[in-house]
Amino acid sequence: MSTSLEEYVKGLNHLKGKVVQTYYSSGARKRASELAVRADSSYQFLKEFFKVDADLTLLVLNSKDWSKRTSLPYGLLFSDMGAIHLAADVETPATQMLSPMFDNCPEPMKRSLISEVGRKEASFIHAIQTLWDHLTVHEFTHGFQEKTRVRFGAAWLSEFFADYTTYAFLKRSKTKFSKDLREIEVVARVMYDGGKPLVKHTSLEDFEKLYARVGVLNYVWYHGKFFLGVFGLYERYGESFIGNLIESFKVTDEIIGRKIGKSCKGFEKWFETWKR
Repeated sequence: MSTSLEEYVKGLNHLKGKVVQTYYSSGARKRASELAVRADSSYQFLKEFFKVDADLTLLVLNSKDWSKRTSLPYGLLFSDMGAIHLAADVETPATQMLSPMFDNCPEPMKRSLISEVGRKEASFIHAIQTLWDHLTVHEFTHGFQEKTRVRFGAAWLSEFFADYTTYAFLKRSKTKFSKDLREIEVVARVMYDGGKPLVKHTSLEDFEKLYARVGVLNYVWYHGKFFLGVFGLYERYGESFIGNLIESFKVTDEIIGRKIGKSCKGFEKWFETWKR
């Protein structure tokens, strides 16, 4: 097992001059360059709210390099070793395994997605990959949360919040990503409506208890549910929701001292002396 990121990325190519360190498999330079530009933009967007720097890395891998690093299906977006992993290919086993959501959604919704994507064949798979490419913002959000100790105490809220920042980034960048934004707004509804009859778990309680153990398709369905909630809340609160949640859930030693001091008289003074 690799003990450092430097060891973990051995054998990969490196894109220089990027805010977000980006490594890629042979043959994936073009896709890596496109994703790196997007990653840098999303990093700067999040830094506005969190007001710190975070050490974040992007990996763009072919199936061979992917299998060296994880047993997860090729193409299933994830983070490890402080690095976000994205596939070098658009059509992957991970995107294909979600096809039943599209097959099962209402016909008008299928037509709407095909219209937005602009292609009849593999329109759902293409839209899912568009979403996952933009979920770089989502994963970076978790990295910034960890750096600033923003802790929600609920897994569903942490995931919901990261989907919110993703949508907020797209809305701010809608001139550049207008087509992607429309695709994602439709595909989220396909994930929810087409997936609901296929999944076992639908409650927040189940998500909190099981998290990723609900299974890939069910986990993706939850994110369809989260995005539908995000669409409505964003119309009401916009970007202010992001800053408000950061301030409400940020944990500092001073906040800890004050909270305990409310019920334990003298704790705050003792803590100030002791923690030095």
